[in-house]
Amino acid sequence: MPFTSVQSKYSCITPPQHIPPTPNLSPSKSFRFNEQVLVGETYPKEDYERRSDFMLSLTPEKAYLIKKELNDYKREEMNVHETSRCFTHFFV
Repeated sequence: MPFTSVQSKYSCITPPQHIPPTPNLSPSKSFRFNEQVLVGETYPKEDYERRSDFMLSLTPEKAYLIKKELNDYKREEMNVHETSRCFTHFFV
């Protein structure tokens, strides 16, 4: 079975029994923009860092806090299907 290495590495997934063929799709040769423009609210500039040189001011402490916040979110708030949980990446 071709999925043996995947199964041994990721025990939380089950290989598909049948993979349907991919339809032969031709790429679209044109596009157009929507006439309607949607604008949503965002955070104020005091709460959200928008500068492109942000990484120049990234200290080890700031990096740690960002990683901690992401890990906490993934662990406590992010909805993940139980069979996909083993693929969730946590920063160390």
